[in-house]
Amino acid sequence: MVNLNDLPKIFALSPEELWKWLDANFNRTLPCPATSQEFAAHKHLLGELTNTYSFLNSLLAYAGIQVRNAQRAKNKELLDDCRSRRDTIELFAKNALQQYNAFSRMMTAQKQADEELRMLGEG
Repeated sequence: MVNLNDLPKIFALSPEELWKWLDANFNRTLPCPATSQEFAAHKHLLGELTNTYSFLNSLLAYAGIQVRNAQRAKNKELLDDCRSRRDTIELFAKNALQQYNAFSRMMTAQKQADEELRMLGEG
């Protein structure tokens, strides 16, 4: 896992290389568990997605600082690259949040279904 000390090194990647790095490290396909036991085996994903979202938001904050620095330096090429990096990071952060919300909802729905089955005496 990466840490906050890596932010300058990560942000220094070209926009394309940053996208590739983010894709390799944070793009995941969520499992679609069908039973409570399968959900239990994957509940750690909520923590991982929370950590991913937190890290990406830290990187996004750093990106905002770099965009401002490029604006002040009046360096158009650097500014364009910084904005591209920022936008890419923002997209991955939104994806992580969406995945967290979706998986959390799936877990809640499964828990409710299990509770209904127990109440009906079928679980």
